[in-house]
Amino acid sequence: MTPTTETAIIEKLESLGIFKSVLSVSEVAGEQVNAQLTPAAYVGFGGYSVEDSSANHTATKISETWNVYIVAKNARQRAHKESRGEALTLARSAFVAIAGLIPEGARHPLEPVSPSERVAWASGFTWITLSFSHQSVLKA
Repeated sequence: MTPTTETAIIEKLESLGIFKSVLSVSEVAGEQVNAQLTPAAYVGFGGYSVEDSSANHTATKISETWNVYIVAKNARQRAHKESRGEALTLARSAFVAIAGLIPEGARHPLEPVSPSERVAWASGFTWITLSFSHQSVLKA
């Protein structure tokens, strides 16, 4: 996991100026869901896979997956349909900002993982998950 990727995604989302809160998933792990400021975006590492390794194991190409969780209030604050619409608008803006971003040390830009967009409703909030991946090389 490259922390610079997480930082690059967070900084890009903050630069949009549309979220009250942009944090890593680890920063919000202990917080109560109902206490979160919305609209919000959370960035979390989704895992990795080994794509290729050199014969002498001095370099390994990996593919990392990163998730961006877009959160907006739903039915408790206003109509569910309005919340879904707000969350989708935020997700589209986030998608455009992140797709193609090349984090420091990455071999390729962040690309959407298909299916990228997943929607869930929980505890009075609409959640949309966007997933991106990129390749990087680890050297021994």
